[in-house]
Amino acid sequence: MDRELNKPVAKTNLEKRNLREDKPFRKTSVNTAEVERLEQMMNVMNQPDEGDSEIQQLNGMLDKILDVQHPERVQQKLEQVSNANRKRMLSVSSHR
Repeated sequence: MDRELNKPVAKTNLEKRNLREDKPFRKTSVNTAEVERLEQMMNVMNQPDEGDSEIQQLNGMLDKILDVQHPERVQQKLEQVSNANRKRMLSVSSHR
């Protein structure tokens, strides 16, 4: 009976897996140039979108074409600007 008690205990599968996970991870070589490139790409992606100047020019040109085709659009825009400026208008009077 003493022989059985003194026998080394076989490790369970769970204990073996825990031992494997405790081993330090293998170190991988990291290319700093690639890391810097990735950081730059992430910075570019996180910057606010300013838009492409060519696209902005095309949008402006298309707006002008629509204004020529639909003159009522121009009238509506003028009314909107006028209403917005009406709040900022000051009355002028002459004193004699």
